[in-house]
Amino acid sequence: MAMLVEKGSIRGTARAMGADKDSVALWLKREGEHCEEVTEYLLRDLNLSQVQIDEIWTFIKKRQKSEAR
Repeated sequence: MAMLVEKGSIRGTARAMGADKDSVALWLKREGEHCEEVTEYLLRDLNLSQVQIDEIWTFIKKRQKSEAR
C-alpha cells in the first residue's frame, strides 16, 4: 500500500509485488473501507469547528514535512 500512497500506480504496484492488478485494486478498496470505518469511529461526536479542523491538518502537514527530512 505504501507504493500507492506515494503516488504509485495500481499496475506498477502489481508488477513490483508480483500480483495481479485486480488483486491490488481489491486491496486498495478494502483498505479505503477500513480507513473510513476507523475515521468514523475515532472522529464521532467531536463537534469540532472548521478552524479547529484546519489547525489539526496544519499540524499534521508540518509534522509530515519535518519527518520527511
